[in-house]
Amino acid sequence: MRVLAISFLFIAWQAASTASADIIVAGNVVNPVNFGAAVNQNIWRAQTFTPSVSGLLTTIELQIGHGTGGNPTDDLTIELVQLDTNGLPDQGNVLATRVLNESDVPDNSFPVTFTSIDFSADGINLTAGQQLGIVASSLTGSTPNWYVWSTSRTDDYAGGSTAFRAPITGSWDFPTTSVDSGFRVFVSDGTSIPEPSSALLIGLMLGGFVAFRRFRK
Repeated sequence: MRVLAISFLFIAWQAASTASADIIVAGNVVNPVNFGAAVNQNIWRAQTFTPSVSGLLTTIELQIGHGTGGNPTDDLTIELVQLDTNGLPDQGNVLATRVLNESDVPDNSFPVTFTSIDFSADGINLTAGQQLGIVASSLTGSTPNWYVWSTSRTDDYAGGSTAFRAPITGSWDFPTTSVDSGFRVFVSDGTSIPEPSSALLIGLMLGGFVAFRRFRK
């Protein structure tokens, strides 16, 4: 019976599901928000960043929303891109793309909250110190039917900067004054932690085994 109980516990432990722990490797939180960078048919925006730790990309979060009272007429495209030799977005070297329907974006022109975008299926390994860019683009109309990316008026993030492309048929450039938009980049740190239900299951099994041994004594 002891061998059977131990075997049962081992099988339960093996079958227990685990979840990787995610960590933030780059980010800038804009709060309070008193300025937003417009994204529409006339201007696209980007935020460059530098991961502090290497790992598998899981999620990118953005502080982005609708213009006040607006109703965007086109989807919002988010791209993770390489940078060119000038440190500007290179949309000829796109690592991953996600398209958000306008209904997926908060109806708030100065959002403090983040919109989460899942990139875990792309298998992109970020390297510490490697600079990349997040591009937000859309062909929606002008005010108020545009998207607005919450942006600080100062250079709050040392690992990158905002950039813009206006007109969108032109080239990317940095603003005269370095500012940063609200974003967070998450990677899996490679470790696994038991999910709450799995941890509870293992605990119950161990408790049952201890009680069984006491009963046998």
